[in-house]
Amino acid sequence: AGLLRPTWGTWVLDEQGLDGLDLPTELHDLVVRRVERLQGVTREIRTAAAVIGSRFDAPLLHRVSDAEPHDWHVALGEGLRVRVIERERGERYRFVHNDIREALLDDVDPDLECSLHQRIAEVLDGAGREDADHLYAVARHYNLGDVDQNPARVVAANLAAAHCARSEYAHEEAHGFLALALTCAERGDVALPAGFRETMAEVAARTGRLADAIQHFERALDDTTVPLQRARLQSKLAHTHVANFHMGDAWRAVRAGLEELGTPYPTFVPWQWFTTGVMWCRGLIGDLIGAGRHAEGDAREHHALYVQLCEYGAIQGYFDSRLVLMAQLVARAYWHATRLGPSPELVTVYSQLAVGFGAAGWRSVAGWYSDR
Repeated sequence: AGLLRPTWGTWVLDEQGLDGLDLPTELHDLVVRRVERLQGVTREIRTAAAVIGSRFDAPLLHRVSDAEPHDWHVALGEGLRVRVIERERGERYRFVHNDIREALLDDVDPDLECSLHQRIAEVLDGAGREDADHLYAVARHYNLGDVDQNPARVVAANLAAAHCARSEYAHEEAHGFLALALTCAERGDVALPAGFRETMAEVAARTGRLADAIQHFERALDDTTVPLQRARLQSKLAHTHVANFHMGDAWRAVRAGLEELGTPYPTFVPWQWFTTGVMWCRGLIGDLIGAGRHAEGDAREHHALYVQLCEYGAIQGYFDSRLVLMAQLVARAYWHATRLGPSPELVTVYSQLAVGFGAAGWRSVAGWYSDR
């Protein structure tokens, strides 16, 4: 405004002129003024940048906006001049304030914004990158674009983002991507990959959505007839019921899982005790001489699932004060755990046996299992 000028090595301020200077009183007013200084093609390109996000790469903006090279360079230069954007490094830019980006988006036609998101998603999807930020961006723009245009790609992008989020233990984000994939698949009649319901259930359980997790595990059980898969699902379902303190449902899932493994829990009491004693003796002998360890493949999963089911059943027995059932299940899991060799399942059984013998007053035996 010409109110501040240099004079002989110093600066002079025209204080009287300040009264007539129209200064914005709010940050929003300042933002709006900066945006209003962008006109025509420059504003259109900056709007495309705003749809990309608070940060954007110049090459991506160029491909999305379909602008002529001259217009593209002018737009970046104009944005830098009026301090709407600033350069971070190389061809990476960012908006100096998120309010500026929001002001650019305020007047955007919803259909135009949707088409820009779709275009951005398609360009990013063809880049072939697998890093987390890229996968999240692809899924986000597909979700905000025209999901009916290519629902299969929307589902695939969300599944890839969910897988990446799970690998980074960002389970809440993973749940969001999986939920969007499910919605889009149902809307667009897209087949979901095998195991989707199981994955959805696991993520729901980890984010505290236990009722949803139970529902998805039950749906997953309806989708498979393979006994080992069904046993795995029953084990996870039992775990979820235990976490929800639904002990009756947990025990039903445990028994169903044991039946899927071909080793149902006996209903005849004398047979319960006889088979429990035999399995504990086999476990002790195998533990002492190391016979039959290191099962592989499906056999290994079979033994691991048996131990896990017995663990959840023992927890249910503890909370329901069924101490005999708890002791039987721990003893029955012993042999299966020894077939796995050094493993989390074997450690679990050792600790349970140590606690059990300790509670019974057999301290030397409890100490031996604790040392093991």
